[in-house]
Amino acid sequence: MTLDRRALARGVTSYLAVAVPAGVVLTLVGGSKSPGSDAVQLVAGALVFAVAPVVAGVRAGRGQPTPYVHGGLSVGLPTGAYLLVWLAVHLAQGKLSGAVLATFGLYLLIAIGLGMLGGYLGFRRGLRATEPPDTAGGQP
Repeated sequence: MTLDRRALARGVTSYLAVAVPAGVVLTLVGGSKSPGSDAVQLVAGALVFAVAPVVAGVRAGRGQPTPYVHGGLSVGLPTGAYLLVWLAVHLAQGKLSGAVLATFGLYLLIAIGLGMLGGYLGFRRGLRATEPPDTAGGQP
């Protein structure tokens, strides 16, 4: 198995292009009590936790012989890097606990799983693009 670095770069770039701005919005609106801030938090959270991994997986897995690996890695690499920094901060603050470690593991597994789902969707999309059109109109 060989990894297509360009496909991984496409996936990581797509993930970061959606997740970073949404994360900034979540941080800025996080403590706000203004009207509509709950809706903004909901949309930004959905972008970070669901849309970004699937988009990245689709971008990385399209046309690849190993779409699950490419989709999972395109999300797992940036998510893992962020979570390692997050874990180091908790360790430095002396707040490392079993709950923090469980959160680390579960979030990483969920993100990679969503990336793999996106890789599968990209793979299926690529198959659909290469199928010949049905010229018979469904008639035998």
